[in-house]
Amino acid sequence: MSNGLGFDDPAHADLAAEFSKEEFRLWFAYFDMEAALWQRLTKQLRRDTGLSEADFRVLVSLLNAEPEQLRSYELAARIDFDRARLHRHLDRMETRGMIRRRQADDNPRGVVVELAPDGRAAIVAARPVRSRHIREAIVQALTPEELAAFTHASEKILANLRSLER
Repeated sequence: MSNGLGFDDPAHADLAAEFSKEEFRLWFAYFDMEAALWQRLTKQLRRDTGLSEADFRVLVSLLNAEPEQLRSYELAARIDFDRARLHRHLDRMETRGMIRRRQADDNPRGVVVELAPDGRAAIVAARPVRSRHIREAIVQALTPEELAAFTHASEKILANLRSLER
């Protein structure tokens, strides 16, 4: 699934001058794959579970917390949302009965986000569906050796990105 823009395409002469052919090929293969993957996973998640990616991230974070609740700032950090985006999204989720918010016991200005029964049921049902989608889109496309190499490369790139943020 190429975007049709090759190394010799004049539209990318500036990039082609900066990269070797293999680097150029890697970037566009990754870029196209990543976009297609998230488009597919997002569409399938919504179709098969009724959840958005943001819903899934919030609910799985709460499900994995003990005791299925987090301070709002902790939740925002876990899912990489700014406070305003998290607040708006939690408003929608609370209206749908997926989460509850309450004042923190130790801080009157703090907010605790709790997994509501409907949210728990939704994420418990959605997790195996999401796993199936990932297997179909990624795991089944690769041999065991390719899967190991892809995992290794992904972990290495992620570690590099984290070190660059320091």
